[in-house]
Parts: sequence; structure tokens; C-alpha cells
Amino acid sequence: MSTSTARRPYAGTKRKLVIAFDVGTTFSGISYAIMDPGHVPEIRGVTQFPGQENVGGDCKIPTILYYDSLGAVRAAGAEAKNEAIEERALDEGWVKAEWYLVPSSEFEIWALVNHLDRFKLHLSPNTRNISQVTNRIPALPSGKTAVTVYADFLQYLYKCAENYIKERHANGVELWRSLQGNCQYVITHPNGWEGAQQSQLRRAAVLAKLFPDDANGHARLTFLTEGEASLHFCVGSDLTTESIRVKLAFSVVYWIKFTVDLKAGRGILIVDAGGGTIDISGYKHVARAGYEETAVPQCHLQGSIMVTNRAKGFLKGYLQGTRFYNDAEHIAESFDKSTKHVFRNVEDWQYIRFGSPRDHDVNCNIRRGQLKLSGSKVAEFFKPSVDSIVNSIKQQRRTASSDIRSVFLVGGFAANTYLFNEVKTAFVGANIDISRPDPNRVSKAVADGAVSFYLDRFVTARIAKFDYGTEIKRIYDVMDPAHQSRADGVMVDCLGRPYLLGAFSRVLSKGTKVKNAQQFRAGYRQESLSADQLRKVKVPIICYRGDMSLDWFDEDPLMFHTLCHVEADTPVMSSTLFPKFHYTMGGRTIQYYELRFEVGLTVGSTELTAHIRWSENGIEKSSAAELIYDPDAIIPGTT
Repeated sequence: MSTSTARRPYAGTKRKLVIAFDVGTTFSGISYAIMDPGHVPEIRGVTQFPGQENVGGDCKIPTILYYDSLGAVRAAGAEAKNEAIEERALDEGWVKAEWYLVPSSEFEIWALVNHLDRFKLHLSPNTRNISQVTNRIPALPSGKTAVTVYADFLQYLYKCAENYIKERHANGVELWRSLQGNCQYVITHPNGWEGAQQSQLRRAAVLAKLFPDDANGHARLTFLTEGEASLHFCVGSDLTTESIRVKLAFSVVYWIKFTVDLKAGRGILIVDAGGGTIDISGYKHVARAGYEETAVPQCHLQGSIMVTNRAKGFLKGYLQGTRFYNDAEHIAESFDKSTKHVFRNVEDWQYIRFGSPRDHDVNCNIRRGQLKLSGSKVAEFFKPSVDSIVNSIKQQRRTASSDIRSVFLVGGFAANTYLFNEVKTAFVGANIDISRPDPNRVSKAVADGAVSFYLDRFVTARIAKFDYGTEIKRIYDVMDPAHQSRADGVMVDCLGRPYLLGAFSRVLSKGTKVKNAQQFRAGYRQESLSADQLRKVKVPIICYRGDMSLDWFDEDPLMFHTLCHVEADTPVMSSTLFPKFHYTMGGRTIQYYELRFEVGLTVGSTELTAHIRWSENGIEKSSAAELIYDPDAIIPGTT
């Protein structure tokens, strides 16, 4: 860790354990820190998992689960890749839960990964196109959903962490016993995931028995985007400017440049290219204020698995009508394991070894068990992912609040030489440097960065991704042109007044810089002829994902969606429910009740929270509110 970001000793009075789970689309990792009062916490990684005992260990394992016909977990992680396990799974009809689900077209890939009954990415925000999905998506084992599969995998990771700590620390069994009841968790997720997905992840953590299903238990879990986790890893790295005096290696130069750019106050972009998603996050260093986001973070479903899926789609068409057609999926798997990782340029022929020397068909370039493809064809599989990164960098540079001079590629997909060179070439002469570290150095950047986030909290301000607001009613004004054009929608309220629904009341505008724990408030008034009908409030929080400035939903209806509902019981506010009187034009008197309150949204942290506020005898009071998410909500504009 650099001297400028030196971690302070833990100021708490009780020993604590923090564990971070990086559940990736293809690989997952675990990091942790034991926080002892008066000592500087050290971030450690779980570097040995079941199934890796004879290969020296690794810091990540495949994100795979095998279920038997009864829905019981039979194998997971590295063990699930064992040849004996794979053969037994085939013999006994076990079902594999992973990302690799063989969609036959690019459209089905998008539909697939946004389907809520799938694993990892299948928790992703739903798109409007999902309604067009056919029933061709394979089902998970009976009784299993994305949440329960995620819970099973979290439980497996938790057990791995437990065993590792017990085995690798002095008096480890007693150490674990003393820590497990006071364990805090950080779970990372793609930049594009929101409150609905976080709600499902929390439910999965409860099902995994990480903590009790109550307010105190829920408070032990924190969420973090993968982009911000990567930033924390970068800032917290011990490869700093002082390192140049000792070792001048590429990885050191990389971190020196990172440190210099941040200290200079320039903007930097971190592109976390992983198995499923590509997350783009921009930051700048602000003196004495930590690090701030400089643009709305992005998340694109163009990770390395999409390269494999495009290859698979090509192979199914290319081998149609040949005796190798049924081998297309196996060949695609071979491409995924080898050819994809070593692909460097379009000039060289690429070879996919998949069979024996007897496999031969000159008509489709198969010789001695190898399929020969041109480099230009393989480049086509990469192109959408490359374009996604290049276009995102350009957009971030246009919208960022600071001058972006450097882009840092991290994540497993960033290790691909062709991807890196194509992105770098796209910005030749643009006064921007594209760099990447030694992939071995950052193989668990997200998990380590997540622990650093819990310990250090470097980011002090984030950018609002959308316009946040709610629907309000407006008393009909016959002289207002906007009201006149919507006259067909006029309704009458309980007091006999004409009004219009469909007006958007903005609480927070897209692109606003929001500091940690900063709260935004909006005032509301609800009326009813019965006080009992006002004992509970339910306010929808609506997001507008478009780029226009507007006041009505019907001006851009496809770009609005209900993020969640803020719900709260209001007995505490009952003292404010005095009867009021309304006098109609005809002189009739109507007795009614009115509830005035504010909804406070805290959007500057990594998770949205809400409170209900009101005034009682001139004193402001507040009460916690519950956020209710609809996991099946259709999200417009999702990429």
C-alpha cells in the first residue's frame, strides 16, 4: 500500500472478520481480512480450494455447480472440472449450473443471460426483449431458481473460506469459532446491477445461512460494483512510485502511471473486462477528499463468454451437414479453453484441437483432429466486445467531468493480447494511454478490492446513473397547454377536484455528483376521506433512463421503469392526521384527512436506502422505510 493511502490500525474494540465474495460469470474468488483492535488489517486471499490440492492451488475456481436429480449439490468449483466427476455426472444424469447454456443466436444470448431462472448473469436486469424469448432456454434442476443456485454457491464459498482459515492460521479452529459470529460480508456485482438484483443477492446470502434474516443480519452484508472494487485494488496496491527505485518492471510502471495520473487530478478509466460483463468506471483524485466518479459507470454484456458464444454460433453453421456437426459444442469448448486465449493477430491461421489424428475432413479444414480457421474469422468473434470497449471509452471521455488521459484494463479478458492491442490501436494519436498490468498480479483484484473497500472507503462521491423521481398527480389547469393535450385523462379525486396522473416529479437528476450518505428529499401529500387508509404509505421510485429533460411519462414512455416502492407504516405520524375540511363550488363541505411527509433517498453509497420524514409540533422526525423490488420488472435500455 502506498504511503499516501496507508491503512490505519483498526479502531474497533472487538475482533472482526470481513470476507469478500467475487462470484464471477466464469471464475470466482474469495478474499478476507482479520481486524484486530490496534493492528493494521492485512488483506489475504483464499489460494487453495478443494480439487486443487495437487496443482499448487490457485486464487480462483470455476463458477460451476452440479446437481443430482433431487436437487442436491454433488460437486462445485474446481472439483466440478475433475474428469472423474464429469464422467459420473454424465452417467448419473447430474445437471450443471453455469453460464455455458448454448444459445443458438446473438439474440438468444441476450435473452438468456437476462432470464431470472438462470445463474449469475441470469440475475441481471430484465430487458424488454425478454418477452420474445421462446421456451428453448434449458431449465435448472427442479425447484431451483437463480437465487437458490446462487445461495448454494455462496454456501460452498463460505465453507471454503472457513476451511482455509482453520488450516492456514495458528490455532485456526479456535480463531474461526471466535470470528464467525461477527463476520461482515462484501459481495461484488457488475456495474449494471441495481437494487432488485441486490435484493435477490441478499436473499441468497440468507438462504446460504451467512447471517440471520433480520435487520441486524442484513446489516452485515455490503454490496459493491466490480468497477469500484477494481479501483480500490489499484489505489491500495503496494506497487507505488517508491517501487521504481527497487524494480523497474512493466507491472511497476503500470502502477506508477496510475498513481501519477490520480495525484495530478486527471481522470482515469478502469475497464474491468471479465467473463460475462465489461464494466467501465471513471475516477479522479480530489485532494483530501478521496476519489470521485467522473461519469456514469457503464456495464456491457460483452465479456469473454460472448466471444465463445459467437464462435459456437459460427461452428454450428459451418459444420452443418458434416459428420462433425454434433461436435460443434465440443469444438467451441476447446476454442474457449485454448485458442481464444492465445489469439494475437488476424494474419495467422488459428487452430482448434478437439479430436484424434483420425478426425479428418479437408472440406471444412479439419486435419488430424484440428480445425483450421483464419485469423480474420476469429477476429469477428472478438469484434463486438472490442467495439463495446472502444465506444464506451469514447463516451466516457465525452461526458466525464475531468480530462481522461489513461485507461487501465483489468480482469481476465483483458489478458487477451488481441483485445488489448485492438483497443490500444483505436486510440493512437488521441493523447490517451491504454495500459494493463501483469494478469498474475491482478488475478483477484475484485475480491481484494472489495475487502479494501470495506476497510478504506476511498470513493467519496459517485455519479447518479439515472433521473430518479416518482409519479405525482397535478390538479387540472384548463389554461395549461400540457394539460389541454392530456384532457382525455382527467380524473376526479376524493374532494371532487379534476386532476391528471402521469407527471414525473424529479428528485435527483442523472449525472449529479452525489457524496456518500447524501440524501435527496421530495415532499408528498396524500388525502383520503378515511384516516385508516393513510396508516401506510407506498411511494414508487421511478427511473428515467433516457437523455431528455421532460415532465410527463408519455413524452418518452419506453425509458421509464419503476425501480422499487418505498413502504412504511405511519402510526408514528398519526398525530398529524387531523380532520380537514374542503368546500366545494356548490357549498358542500367534505371532511377529509391529509398526510404530509417527505421521502428521503440516500443514493451516494453502494446501495439505495430510504427514510420517511415528517414534522410533528415543529420537530422533524424520521422512520426507516422498506424498499420493495419487483425482480420481474422490465428494464428499458439495458445493455
